[in-house]
Amino acid sequence: QLFTEPRFYLTRTSTKEAPQYHIEGGGKAWDTVKPLAPVVPSLSRALLVDDDAYKACDGEEDNMLLVPAWDGSPDDGALPLLVDALLEVLAPLGPRDDVRVHMPALRAALEASLAAASQNRTSAMASGNAADPAELELEPEVV
Repeated sequence: QLFTEPRFYLTRTSTKEAPQYHIEGGGKAWDTVKPLAPVVPSLSRALLVDDDAYKACDGEEDNMLLVPAWDGSPDDGALPLLVDALLEVLAPLGPRDDVRVHMPALRAALEASLAAASQNRTSAMASGNAADPAELELEPEVV
C-alpha cells in the first residue's frame, strides 16, 4: 500500500524553527524544518517532499525528496512528473519495505523525467512551437 496514512499531512504547527546555522548562513528568521520522527510511527515509511533541502531535520535527510520550486506558471509540469515517479518507484513496495532504500531510484526517476520535460520544452521553444504541456507530454496519456 503506497500511502499508509492517507489522513496525514504536516501543517505549520508541526514544524520547528530552522537551526541557527541555517539562518546565519543566509536563511530567513521565519524558516522552519519539518521533523518527521515525532509525528510518524516509523521513518521507514515516511517521505518528505519539499523544494528546500534544509527542511529535512538532521538524521532525516534520507527521507527527503527535493523537488523544483513551482515556477508560478499554470503549465509547470513538475507535479504530474512527481506523481508518476512516486507511483513508478513506491507503488510496488510492500507494507514493510523501507522507502529510504528506494529514494535513490525515486530521485533518479524524477530527475530523468524533469530533464526530459525540460529538453522537450526547450526544443519546442527553439522550433517556434507553443510550449503546450499536452504537446510536451508532461501529463500521462490516458488510454
